[in-house]
Order: sequence, then structure tokens, then C-alpha cells
Amino acid sequence: MTTFDSGNSHRDKVVLGTALNTAEYQTISFESTHFKKVQIDVLGKVGHVIVAGNLTLHGTTRDMRVPADVSLDPDGTLSGDGEVSFNYTDFGVQVPRLLFALPAGHEVTIHFHLIAVKPNSAQVNQAARSSHG
Repeated sequence: MTTFDSGNSHRDKVVLGTALNTAEYQTISFESTHFKKVQIDVLGKVGHVIVAGNLTLHGTTRDMRVPADVSLDPDGTLSGDGEVSFNYTDFGVQVPRLLFALPAGHEVTIHFHLIAVKPNSAQVNQAARSSHG
């Protein structure tokens, strides 16, 4: 992770350098495990979904449920956008302090774009063989 935009460049430097320690923890990752509450319109084009998965931040992984507005392309690709908010402390991050020891805030919001591609049968078969040793 190399960028953080809170609207305050000093706060951004404190969050990236001190709080998130991006020199040691360079990435934030989300690995989806399944979709829940999939709602697609009658045309099958747009809708809403809850993406369940694991968010890893600052070396700590937590189970998350992430809402997203999605669209379905003719080729079966699902894409969408959403946001999720959580407390820094849920991931072992100390709340950043700024000048005069004022906290920067306990909550962070991540905006994201997702793309889910339907695997072809060859990919599914290869993944199944790989997972069985």
C-alpha cells in the first residue's frame, strides 16, 4: 500500500508510516470465499451482493462481509464497486495520533472495485487437481 488519501497530507504520512507501517506491511488484501444475498434485476444485468471473505491488513486477517453494487456482463464477468468501514484496532493497528496528541480517527473506509470471472472447466479441473496434491 503506497497511497492513502484522507484529505490531509500530514495525516496521510502518519497513517502510512507510523500506524500502518507500510515499510513492513506493504499490501492490504481481500480474498473472497463466497457471495451472499445476491440480488440481480429481472434483466440479469445489475444488482447487489454481499461478498464474504478474508481481509488482511497489518499482518492480521479477519473475516469480513463486504456489500457491493454489481453488474453482469454477457460473458459472465461480474464487476462492481463498494466500500467497507472498520476500526483500525480490529487489525492490531494503533489509532494514529497527530499534533497535540489528537487521534486521527478510529475508523477507516476502503473503496474498492471488484471483478469476478467465471472459470472455464479446464481451470476448475486444474484447481481441483492442484488442491488434492
